[in-house]
Formats: sequence, structure tokens, C-alpha cells
Amino acid sequence: MKFSNQLKIAIIDDSVFYNRLVTHQLKNYVKALEIDYGFGFEIQSYTDAKEFENNLTSNLDFVFTDYFLGDHKTAKDIIALTQSNCNACTVVVISQIRNTETSIDTLEQGAAKFILKDKKTLEKTCFFLTDFLTKPSLA
Repeated sequence: MKFSNQLKIAIIDDSVFYNRLVTHQLKNYVKALEIDYGFGFEIQSYTDAKEFENNLTSNLDFVFTDYFLGDHKTAKDIIALTQSNCNACTVVVISQIRNTETSIDTLEQGAAKFILKDKKTLEKTCFFLTDFLTKPSLA
């Protein structure tokens, strides 16, 4: 099946377990979205901010990133990197940080959403993607 659009998603989390969990969830979820919305999806996952930076392309559509990424990198670094390299990349921060200032700061820096890691995180991630795809400009 050929899709009218191919959406590229990157997942960045230095926790191998959580990275695999989010990647697996999104890969399963987008199978239904491909049929319902006519979009194809390519999902890449990274456990290291540097590896993401080395593989960053200008046609990336979404980044789901943890806030703290090791090597003194944070989601703010990822936001700045995508803003300078991707024209239309949407960044969503997924973190267990429950500091309102941090979440507001990432939104002011350019993140589209800040999702707290809790038992509904995977659902919230999928709902965000669905909401984005159902915007009138894409339909």
C-alpha cells in the first residue's frame, strides 16, 4: 500500500527499557493510523542524544524525547537542534520531572507538549499523534 505521506518519528530516551516500550507502543499504534489516515510511518529510536544528532535529517516530523538524556544533554538541547535543522519538526517532551517551571520552560523553548511519565503516558503519546493528524490542515 502506498501512502500519500510518510511521517518520520524519532524517540529519544536514555533508558533502554523505556525507549523500547514507547517505540513498541507507537509502532503498534501507527498500524491503525496508516489505514485510518493514509499516512506511512518510519520510527527510529535512540538512547543517546549524540546518536540522534548524527542521524538527524531535515525531513523529520516528530520527536518524542525524555528530558534528561545523559552526557549533560536535555530536551532543551533537542528542541534547539531540531529548530535549527528541521523546518516543521514537532517535539514532545516525555519526562517524570514534576516541576512546573521545567515543563513551562520546555514549552516556551518550542516543545509542542510536555507529557508526564505515569501509567497513562503511552496512551497520551498516541493521543497526541492522533490529535496532530486530525488537524484540519492535514486532513
